[in-house]
Amino acid sequence: MQAIPLGQMMDARISRKGHPSRSFQKGCRIRNRLFAVTMVSMTSVTCLGVLHAAQAWATRQRPSMNAAAHRRHGSSTKMVAPFQNIAGPRFSRAAISQIAAHADSSNQDNRVFFTSYIAYASCYLARNNAAVAKAPLLGALGIGASMALFGTSDAMSATTALGILDGAFLLAYTLGSFIVPAAIDLDKRSPWEVMWIFLAIAGLAQLGLWWGWSFLLVPHFALSEFSFVCTCCLINGAAQSVLYPACKQALADTFGANGTVLGAWNTCFYLGGAVSTLIAATLCDMWGWSAAFLGSSLLLFAIVGVGLVVASWLPPLPIRNVRNSEKTSSGSAGGGTSDRTWRRMQRLIWPEDEELRRVAFNYFVVKLVRYVFGLWLPLLLAATWDVQNGGSLLGVGATAAIFEMGSVLGSVAIGYLVEQVGLDALPMLVVGATAALSFLLRLVPDVLVGNAENSLGTWSLLLLLGLFTGGGETLLGSISPIFYAQKAEGEGSTKSVASAVASINGYGSLGTVFAAVALPLLANGSDAMGLANAFQSLSPLALVATCIGLLQIGRRQAQFGS
Repeated sequence: MQAIPLGQMMDARISRKGHPSRSFQKGCRIRNRLFAVTMVSMTSVTCLGVLHAAQAWATRQRPSMNAAAHRRHGSSTKMVAPFQNIAGPRFSRAAISQIAAHADSSNQDNRVFFTSYIAYASCYLARNNAAVAKAPLLGALGIGASMALFGTSDAMSATTALGILDGAFLLAYTLGSFIVPAAIDLDKRSPWEVMWIFLAIAGLAQLGLWWGWSFLLVPHFALSEFSFVCTCCLINGAAQSVLYPACKQALADTFGANGTVLGAWNTCFYLGGAVSTLIAATLCDMWGWSAAFLGSSLLLFAIVGVGLVVASWLPPLPIRNVRNSEKTSSGSAGGGTSDRTWRRMQRLIWPEDEELRRVAFNYFVVKLVRYVFGLWLPLLLAATWDVQNGGSLLGVGATAAIFEMGSVLGSVAIGYLVEQVGLDALPMLVVGATAALSFLLRLVPDVLVGNAENSLGTWSLLLLLGLFTGGGETLLGSISPIFYAQKAEGEGSTKSVASAVASINGYGSLGTVFAAVALPLLANGSDAMGLANAFQSLSPLALVATCIGLLQIGRRQAQFGS
């Protein structure tokens, strides 16, 4: 008897032959499209709300010249008085110039924030589309599809091939975080040029994936065609590896290590991923799996085009002081191009600043935890709720989304908290976040599996895990490298914010690779308790990160004491 998919098994409207009726199939397509449109609309409204709040925060970060002018020239309830012939205190021309300059500065700050936010959020169009297209791709290739390896009797299944493509992207992204910034000498480049150029390259890689899957690999599932698709994944990963440090450099040039702004900006990780997934699912549902690649490519080209056109109309966005580039050039004049590139790569792999090395390890741990939940939490919930025997896939997705919701809240909350307590408290905040993760990870088997019927306990644990994971990501991946790099620049260092962020991001990317590979080995099977114990085994690693943070605090206190 032909196997019936889970979604059809749970619906009674199945014909006697085991196939869904045409009316049922049409109703499913209509419901899926309405659901996709509704989710895209809701997510877009959420994004606009977060961006509006971020705009208000960003505008309030600089001292208000308006208020200063009021203090110097008297207060007035009518702000139009200086510009109209009506009674009331008058501002001097200097005060009016200051107010105008402040308005221009606020507009420029908003442009920097929103441009970098949209640019980095859009790169998820070239990430999540592959995950969405996996199931229909396997259907297009056929059940049991495999390719011969180098003319031998060995064969590689389609599922394994998709896993290798994911690994190729992650590997290129990880190695690219160290290699690409050194190869292009990121310290000397405008972050805006880097941002648009490499986002366009990612769009070209998606175009190559669309061509490779549609006209090469699906018609002829062979190793030679697979190598072309794998090359596109490598190019995609390498191109995206430099986007994060470029965006952080642009933010640091304008806002510095401002926790509120960086915490709000980091929500683009989660909202960009959610919107990109919904867009890819909608494209797949309406026009087939190939649209997930072609549509993402066209959207990326459109975003780059709009960004370049708008940039040509408006005043140029700020670029950091060129003194850093001059020092870098003069300091490396003694060798050839390859020697200078190798030295830059060495500084990225092993940061000169000891504090940055501690941040790098802690970020590796936090990123590992985050991607373990992102990649394996749905499987853990599905195994716990026995989805294959009638559990709800929609419930699995909704429950897993609670972790992402907690990450958004944690990112915004920790940014605000940093602004309240000061940047000197960063090590203590990192210790608090990693210690909380170490404690909460130990509860995963008992709460998510042993007490699975308690929904409130599951939701609370996932929300707290997301809260401290998102807060840790913002502390270690954004605020800390910017703060320590700018502090080192003030002390004469030649390493820029972009290089510091690239180095930290590279170590975080190593965590994503370990999350994809190590957890299945730790689980030793796919049953629920085995997966939960694998989650729990990360607790000692988070405790090590806590000890490193405490060591950093102890050394600081010793320095101040001496």
